[in-house]
Amino acid sequence: MLCSDIIPRWAIIGWLISSCTNPIASANAKLSLFYDWLFFDPLKDNIMNIEPGILVMYHSIRNHPFVSSTLLDFLCRITKNFYVKHEDKIRMGVFNSLKLILDKQVIPNLQPLFESPKLDRELRNLIRENFKEFMAPNPNIAQTFNTHSIQQTIFKKETDQRIMHGEPVDVPAFA
Repeated sequence: MLCSDIIPRWAIIGWLISSCTNPIASANAKLSLFYDWLFFDPLKDNIMNIEPGILVMYHSIRNHPFVSSTLLDFLCRITKNFYVKHEDKIRMGVFNSLKLILDKQVIPNLQPLFESPKLDRELRNLIRENFKEFMAPNPNIAQTFNTHSIQQTIFKKETDQRIMHGEPVDVPAFA
């Protein structure tokens, strides 16, 4: 669709989100945008289900930071509060979503979005807390800790998915 006159989906979604004046309708619109992220399984779900959410945030941060800000805030809060009993599964679904978005290069990286100076300090802290695996390494913290944490998370995710699909599981030893 290069050089097409068709408006991208993310632009329509951004317009709908910014035009919504009823708080309940706004929350429902955000939930519908991110619902597929919550239990995303890359083995059976499609990247096209999660692509609109990241694209609207990524493309809106420069000219419409309020849209990106409200969506990032919603994503951070829903991860913890949507279904507290299964917070770990929801966190894994969102992790899987972001990881596949980066693996498939839907966007080049998350730093322009997650570390944008257009986001307020409180939201940037909330993002760092919720998505620490995707943040640029802090020079004061050893990167080996961060890498080891991600490896354990990925191993657990892959093992859980293999078990769910009845596949045999080999357990490697971590150093």
